[in-house]
Amino acid sequence: METKTKRRLGAVVGGIALACVAGVALAAWLSSGAGTAEGSSTQAVNSTITPTTGATGLYPGATTTATVTINNPNQYPVTVASVSPGSSNATSGNCPAGTVTTTGLTNPAGTIAPGATGTYTLQAKMIANPDNACQNQTFVLPLTASLASAAQ
Repeated sequence: METKTKRRLGAVVGGIALACVAGVALAAWLSSGAGTAEGSSTQAVNSTITPTTGATGLYPGATTTATVTINNPNQYPVTVASVSPGSSNATSGNCPAGTVTTTGLTNPAGTIAPGATGTYTLQAKMIANPDNACQNQTFVLPLTASLASAAQ
């Protein structure tokens, strides 16, 4: 074999040997690790119920509708599990509490998106024999809504 060819062969074999040693050296520096991740949850924010359309035109024994909106101030969608029945507070015009009542709702359809509102209709009824002081009054009926996360 020619000397020049021997040198080239030696250089190629040397390069291959060096690559093998470097590969072993690289493998010797690999490692693994272990640890933890951390997360935290948000705090649920209570919704509010706002009258949209009042139960107008009430008279003794009459039933009409009242529409309310329920907001979702949370960062996740919710469903309304229930809206409590309401019973009117006493009015400033001396009309006694309980003169007007509303039905409640259980599991109404729909989901309220984060930051959005949902609209719900309730039946409102005036008692059959209200006090005469109940004429031309505005009735406030406290309601409570129960909401549940609808995140998927």
